[in-house]
Amino acid sequence: MFATGGRLDWLVVPQIPLVDVRAQYAPLLDELKERIAEVLDSGRFILGPNVQAFEEEAAAYLGVRHAIGVANGTDALVLALDAMGVSEGDEVICPAFTFYATAEAIIRRGARPVFADIDPASLNIDPEDAAKRITPRTKAIIPVHLFGRPAALDDLKGLGIPLLEDAAQAFGARDKKRFDLVGYNSRLDEVQAVVLRVFLSKIEEWNRWRREAAGRYAELGLGAACDLPADEPGHVYHMYVVRSPERDRISESLQAADISSAAYYTTPLHLQPALEFLGHREGDFPETERAARENLALPLWAGIGPNVQERVVEVVKKAASLEPVR
Repeated sequence: MFATGGRLDWLVVPQIPLVDVRAQYAPLLDELKERIAEVLDSGRFILGPNVQAFEEEAAAYLGVRHAIGVANGTDALVLALDAMGVSEGDEVICPAFTFYATAEAIIRRGARPVFADIDPASLNIDPEDAAKRITPRTKAIIPVHLFGRPAALDDLKGLGIPLLEDAAQAFGARDKKRFDLVGYNSRLDEVQAVVLRVFLSKIEEWNRWRREAAGRYAELGLGAACDLPADEPGHVYHMYVVRSPERDRISESLQAADISSAAYYTTPLHLQPALEFLGHREGDFPETERAARENLALPLWAGIGPNVQERVVEVVKKAASLEPVR
């Protein structure tokens, strides 16, 4: 292993992970251990100085008046829905193609999730389809900034329904919007806060590296083998998700080459067994279902090396029968 321009790169990679989180924070380990030790020595683990400092630093970074740290992203949604007055009998619109917690938060407030289809280019909620789902019971819309790409907030704001942004996958993404986290009775602890403070100081650099790595995949010709995510300046590439009708064959070839990949939300929300009570059937959201069949996340993290990406592209192209693997 060697450092290149502050990044970690690999000379020999016996197995390529989907995301190498440790490679991203390895240069920070000494600082993290020191700061965690300070928290342990203080004996103050809840609502301490690091939580307050992180909230202030996060608010400044996001350009908002307040940021409140809570235990997890699901709690953040539940608490925000509660603050918006969402309760039993209300309806909340959200995309059918997203992580389960988005719908779970709505159900935990006693409300009914109403699914909308997605825009096939962005994989985010389709504002036109969301507009068709509005009823007198609609209390809110939850746009999800999926895989790090900002949703079309301007179009959604025009619908006249309060918005609650699910930005769990898009911290640091840029758009003409303001993040707003409202919460109570769900505490962020000091150990997590002190780690998050260190990570917050690196988030811009990490997001820049991720965007550069995404651009490198395009430069290496990956687009000849599959559909690439649209290049948008504000996208932070939480995951690098391509699309192909040959998704399963590509995934199998990557696995055989010891390269990790992942297909997300292959059973979309409207077809989840636990949500059968909503009465949806296969075919209700065609773009969501097509994305569930075609999407595939390829290896990408802050600091991934060009040689790793070259190997990934090589295998994907072979799977698409475009060129042989050397």
